Amino acid sequence: SLVDLGIDIQTIREGLEGLCVQGYKLKSRRVKRNGISATKVNVVLEHSSKKKHHHPRSFTDIRNLIKKSRLPKKVKSDSIEIFHTIGKIGAQIHRTTLNKIHFHELGSVDSIVDITGGVLGLSLLNVDSIYSSPLNTGEGVVKCEHGMLPVPAPATLKLLRGIPCYSNGTKKELTTPTGAAMIRHFAEEFRSMPNIHILEAGYGAGEYELKEIPNLLRAVLG
Repeated sequence: SLVDLGIDIQTIREGLEGLCVQGYKLKSRRVKRNGISATKVNVVLEHSSKKKHHHPRSFTDIRNLIKKSRLPKKVKSDSIEIFHTIGKIGAQIHRTTLNKIHFHELGSVDSIVDITGGVLGLSLLNVDSIYSSPLNTGEGVVKCEHGMLPVPAPATLKLLRGIPCYSNGTKKELTTPTGAAMIRHFAEEFRSMPNIHILEAGYGAGEYELKEIPNLLRAVLG
């Protein structure tokens, strides 16, 4: 959605070079979801990286990776705090400590690039405030490292504490742990559209197509 809003994908690529993570490409293309034109950004892993795709990393591993990167200072601190929040939630769910938690899906190269790239994109917008509408969680089940889990997944549910949510009945995971952690970190309020002069809107496409609704995340700049 940030790329669709006008952030140059090449600027994000160049910024992420400072992360010193190898074995992936950031690709962007135009797609349609229920007739609406949108941007789909994918982190595409090279063959050698796919074998290491689910190699679990600890919070310390991820923190050190981001700390030693050449990313801007604020991007580093925001990214580390998001991973710290996810790690704390994981520790609560598994009844262990942050130091003993290992990130599976969220410790893989594509998830690290997802989060740091998203944080970098927001920093490039240079906005004063970020607001969010209530979140559509979806429902049903989702397959992950630990098998089939209910939607919202347990981690997502804990990350959404205190945040207004709903489900429109769509049998898909519409709010992921990554998305929940990022919006929790950045949103100052969860509310209807504030009093703004709209300047631009961007549409980011989700992976799958839905009949009920366009699988899109809309970002409005004002």
